[in-house]
Amino acid sequence: RARHDRAGCAGATQAPSRRAALAEGEALLRGGAISHNYFEFYGLAIDTSLKSQNWEEAERYAAALEDYTHQEPLALCDLLIARARTLAAVGRGRSDAEILAEVRRLHAEAERIGLMTALPALDEALRATANPTACAGGD
Repeated sequence: RARHDRAGCAGATQAPSRRAALAEGEALLRGGAISHNYFEFYGLAIDTSLKSQNWEEAERYAAALEDYTHQEPLALCDLLIARARTLAAVGRGRSDAEILAEVRRLHAEAERIGLMTALPALDEALRATANPTACAGGD
């Protein structure tokens, strides 16, 4: 079932089907699941929200992941949470020195741990902060 839901969440390209897949994933987690399902779902939900430029949803999923891991923080989850919040800020047009430094920090950390899937959106955010007319949050 988890593989089907992952494919549904990541593969849903139309807004209604994407929302339905995300809602189904959240419902499954509310029913209880093993930890890696939370990590994977929230990571995919964050990325799906960022790609559709739904900054509030990306931040909501980041907060849900943070809430889930608050008793036992994990470096990977902390990176996903900070990346979601930072990309949402850039997506909303923030391009100050503080956000640029955070994008660079997250990019370096993602490279260091080999989280290559996190890099394209961070690369785009770097371009957006250098050129505020660019768009952040995509592939």
